[in-house]
This record gives sequence, structure tokens and C-alpha cells, in this order.
Amino acid sequence: MAPRTIDDDETCKLAAALVHVDVHRKWRQADRKGPPPTQDTVATMLEPGLGRKLSQSTVSRWLRTTENQYWCQEVQGIPKAIEETPLLARAREIAFPANVATRIRNAVSPAAAQRLLSVHSVATPVSDSPGEGARSAGIAFAQAALGRVIDLLSTGERWGVTWGHNVGCVINEIVKTPANRIEFANAPRVVPLCGDPFDVLPTSQSSSVLAEQLDVFLNKGPGREMLSLRNVPAYIPESSKINFTRSEIAGLKKFVLRCKAYQKIFGVDRLQVGTSTKRTYSGIPLADQLDGILTSVSSDERVFSYGPVTMIPMTGSENEWLNKYAFDIGGVCLARSSSGGKNDALLKRLGAQWTGITLEQLDACAERACRNRGKGSPPGVVVVAIGAQKARSVAECLRRGLISHLICSADLAVQLEKLFPTPTA
Repeated sequence: MAPRTIDDDETCKLAAALVHVDVHRKWRQADRKGPPPTQDTVATMLEPGLGRKLSQSTVSRWLRTTENQYWCQEVQGIPKAIEETPLLARAREIAFPANVATRIRNAVSPAAAQRLLSVHSVATPVSDSPGEGARSAGIAFAQAALGRVIDLLSTGERWGVTWGHNVGCVINEIVKTPANRIEFANAPRVVPLCGDPFDVLPTSQSSSVLAEQLDVFLNKGPGREMLSLRNVPAYIPESSKINFTRSEIAGLKKFVLRCKAYQKIFGVDRLQVGTSTKRTYSGIPLADQLDGILTSVSSDERVFSYGPVTMIPMTGSENEWLNKYAFDIGGVCLARSSSGGKNDALLKRLGAQWTGITLEQLDACAERACRNRGKGSPPGVVVVAIGAQKARSVAECLRRGLISHLICSADLAVQLEKLFPTPTA
């Protein structure tokens, strides 16, 4: 992995202050045994988080300029109150790089802890609300996270891509940076994992568009046959509720299964049509053998950007329940742990109508990455998430062991620290 470049000097200064305070506190707690920590000690402890060597003079400069702001020399490092901000979260990651990941692993089940391979946060101005603010925040996040995403892409040759604003920002930033092209021993393949939304824009963030962009970039141009799900609806509608007959629904399913790309990605047994389907592909579905999946999760304030709103009519109480107790990862709708197991029938109905990647396939991809650790191991499920408003959804995925690598904004990391507090004795 390439060393991280830290351009925000304020973040480095705060990280140095945090380490200074921490090492002196531990020294005092040990009854001041041995010599007191030096600035060389602080430099050594900062190097893993920064990814580069530090000189004593650099640390001295940082501490000298932050003495009055963050700590007090007279009592050897008593910290002043520091407001919880994205800057503090990023500084903590540099000062104590395993902090957030360790908290999460200590709080979830052993199986889920084993599956979480890394947490990487970036300090950027963040917003996931619609409009220009979200676009600017997404670009800033993608630029800051680019190196980490490139590192992970280079460890897999069979990738699946879902949809949405967060994934789109990252891929758009990757493909406009020719210097980041990656050399593979074999030609990589990127496939879409979701159908297209029904009658809702923007299609520029659809799974098929994003997968094609990334595949062309990684292969330095269009090569073999591209797989697209542009003609596949993300959801198969219910019959009587929106004036579809059963035979018309069966016809829609047969139409989807006639798509050669759908057969290659998901196989022919995914949708039950009651009649035999002509096979155009007899191999193992690509979704069952992916090295990595690049995806995101829904905001805590919403469940779907499209799909159920236009294709699956719901009662007011059903919509209210979804907004309160459900979330999605890569389009797969799941219940929050606070739901108490209610409305399983509604989620089962959504799952039956969803044509994209399944929970079982996400789970299997994360398990393969966990089971095959080591050099050349597959990356697994890579989640990119912008904004603190995704914290509860990300936390649900972490507890289920569905995330191999988390790349998130610093304000989201702050919220995760609150959701996974350090255990008290």
C-alpha cells in the first residue's frame, strides 16, 4: 500500500498533541518509571498513521504551535477540551490508527469481528443531502479516498458494482485519473449487480453505467463483451396491485431471464417462472465468485432512492415502518436490530421482487475475504459511505459481518465511535 499523504497540517498538529498527551499520561500512571517520553517517542508513534517517517524537529514544531491550544506544558500534557469534529476524528485515526476498527471488533460478535479487515476515514466537508452540496462533498471524499480504493481494486480481478451517489463519486474520480491505472496479471472484469430504476433518474449512477465505466478504465479501453443490466428492472412489480396480471408478471420474469448478461451474473434459477428457461450460460454465476464488491448503504433517514416508491405500492404504515426500521446495502433491504423481528413478511416480499444481488451473495463475498487472508487474498465487500447520517446503517452491516473494508468520511467515523464506545471495566 502506498504511503498516505497528509496535506492538512492542522490535523497533524492535533494528532501530535493527542499522542503527546497519551504517552505522558501513561508514563505518569506507571509512577514515572523510566525516562519521560520524548518528541522522538511521539514521532515514532505517529509514523504508522501517517505512513511516512517523521523527524523530531517536525514534531517539535507541531507541539510548539499547539501548546496553548490543546495541552499544557506545565503539567506535562493535560489536554484541554476539544470539540468532537471531523478534524478530531481524522487526528485520532493518525494518532491511534486502529482505534475505530478496534472498538468495532470489540463490540460485535467474534465472527463479524474477523470479517472486518480495515476501517479508513478521510476528513472532508461532507453532506449527503440532495443538491450541489452533496456533489461537492462527494468529489472531495472521492479525491481523499482515492488511494485506498485503488489499493483495494488492485487486489481483485472479479469485481461487482452496485449503485448510488457514494459509489458513483468514487468511480467517477477513479476513471478521470489515468495515472491510477492498475496492472493486472489477467484482464479484470467488472459487472453490475443491480437492475435499473423504474422511471426515476439519475441513470448516471446506475449499476450498469458505473460498472461499464470502471471496467473500461481498468482494461484501458473496451475489450471483451460488456455485461449490462440496463434492460432489467430493479424490482419485478406485484401483479394485482398495479394492474399487472399473473401472466404479465411471468412474462416480465421470462424477459429478464432472456437477458444473457443476467444469466451470466445471476444464473437462471433466481426467478421462478413456472416454465423452463432457455440457458445461454451454463457456468457458475459471476455474482457467486466475485473477489470484491464496491457498494454503499442507505442513509438512516431513508431506505430507497427508487424501486418501492414507484414499483411496489405500500400502505402508509408499511412506508412508516420501512423508514424507521429498515435500511439497505447495495439495494438489499434488511431490518434493523431494533425492529424486533416484525414485518418479516414485508421484507420477504421486497426480496422476492428484487432482481439484484442477494444478501447471501454479499455474505459469501465477505466470508471469502475473511477465510482467505494473506497475500493475494480477495478484498471482499468494500463499503464507501459519506456522512454521519449513515452511521446506524453502517453499524447494522458491521454487526452482521457484511463489511470487509469500510472507507468513510470522518464525521461518520465520529458517529461510529459513539455507537461502539470503548468498554468500561
